[in-house]
Amino acid sequence: MLGKKKLTRSVYGTHITGLPVPEGTFIALVLSPEGLTLTAVLQENKKSTEQKYNLKLEKIKTIRILDETEVKQIITQSAPGMILGAAAFGIIGAMIGGRVKTKETTAIKKILILDYTSDGEKQIILDCTKDAPSNQTAFLKHFQELKPEASRSSEVVQL
Repeated sequence: MLGKKKLTRSVYGTHITGLPVPEGTFIALVLSPEGLTLTAVLQENKKSTEQKYNLKLEKIKTIRILDETEVKQIITQSAPGMILGAAAFGIIGAMIGGRVKTKETTAIKKILILDYTSDGEKQIILDCTKDAPSNQTAFLKHFQELKPEASRSSEVVQL
């Protein structure tokens, strides 16, 4: 194997569904030309143990990462504004100074969906929000290089 470098790509996330581990378990996925290795880090009694799952490349149908956007509205009332408004202009100043303000925050979740076959169609879903987007892009690109027919058979998902 001189001169040949095994190319692997990895992505990290927390388990949502699809594996026999609790939800929220840290999962590391390592993609190589042989297949995909999923390593779950289980926490029990202040000890961590690893559980490995191997999936051959020919069993993997698709790997995709979807964006899930969550918009939260935060409603706040300004107490200092109410006090200053009351001191300057009385009751009407307090009403204007203490008016309700809304702020919007947007959180984007990155959800990895892995479709594979093993005694029927199966799916593993992970939350990869904390992993770097460049890792996710490189991981998907490497999968498309290893299995180009999977990228041609991609379907449009309506959310």
